[in-house]
Amino acid sequence: MSLPGVKMIYPVKFSESTYKALSERASNYPPDLCGQGSKLFVLPDLPLAGIKLSIPVEEYLSHICEVPKACRPKLIDIIPTGDERFPIVVNAPVVVSDGKTLIDGREVTLIV
Repeated sequence: MSLPGVKMIYPVKFSESTYKALSERASNYPPDLCGQGSKLFVLPDLPLAGIKLSIPVEEYLSHICEVPKACRPKLIDIIPTGDERFPIVVNAPVVVSDGKTLIDGREVTLIV
């Protein structure tokens, strides 16, 4: 979903060390979860995760907004970065276990 002539603004910036840690995780380990349009990489030592996208950020966010509220992540935790390496950073503790994704202990859908 994009609006002609409207450019997305990315007000939150993460440090280069965050992107370095996420890039090292992506280079050395398989994704924690994969979907057709996204791959999730969880940082085990930090309350952060990165999402690589093969679809536009706006389309990813549109999919997330369509998830039923009971399993939709809080949008405050899903940060569009404007960075090509990890266009989405999850700014919260993420746990992946038995195919389920938890943010702050609540089961959510992060991957589309």
